[in-house]
Amino acid sequence: MNSCGAIIIKYSCYLYNLLFSLCGLALLIFGAIMHVNFKDSSGIDTIYSFLAIGIIIIGGITFIIALFGCIVAIWENRSMIITFGIFVWIILVIQIALSVYLFVVLNKANHTDIEYEYKKIFDNYWENRHSQVVVDLIQTDLHCCGVDGPDDYNVMSNTTEKYPWSCCEFRKYSKFEFCESNEVHHVGCRNFVYNEVMPAGKILGGVILIIAAVEFIGITLAFSLAYVISKDKRRAMEA
Repeated sequence: MNSCGAIIIKYSCYLYNLLFSLCGLALLIFGAIMHVNFKDSSGIDTIYSFLAIGIIIIGGITFIIALFGCIVAIWENRSMIITFGIFVWIILVIQIALSVYLFVVLNKANHTDIEYEYKKIFDNYWENRHSQVVVDLIQTDLHCCGVDGPDDYNVMSNTTEKYPWSCCEFRKYSKFEFCESNEVHHVGCRNFVYNEVMPAGKILGGVILIIAAVEFIGITLAFSLAYVISKDKRRAMEA
């Protein structure tokens, strides 16, 4: 590529993907640090640790895609650049669809819906391992116990003053132990769950849209570069 405009587009595409790959690497490192710091001493990850895993995945995908973009920009391979642009475009569409779906679901959901879903999970605490893990994660992370309070466990198990380790105020119990009534969190998780789910969902949707907007810039640069390469080749053949 000999034209000034073509060179500018090429290196703009390269620098964009280089910065994007560094952002992906930063997300990857941040997610790893977050995962280590928020890992519960009992060996079960908290909600924030699952969020950290999500950040690690997003960072890893971002890094790989952006690194591929850097390579194809330097090689000036039109077919690979178009492939890169199409691949990022597909990811962009999926991200927008997920973000819109997330916002629609959150807008339709109300306090009662979320409470009902959590109550269903809680009612299966002693019978279902998955439900037990979810409830334990919520209780350890939000420092609450039961739906309305620790007495919910008395109703479920027909016992008194024995509560799961995740209800304990002090993290000295393993997941196989119980704690006494004077050692539990006395606040239920009902309101905490709603107050955590709604903002977190909207923030996640917003972050996805921001990433999609940044990816759109990359798509524009990629197809512009492919067009310039094709145009320069035609000029070379005609010369």
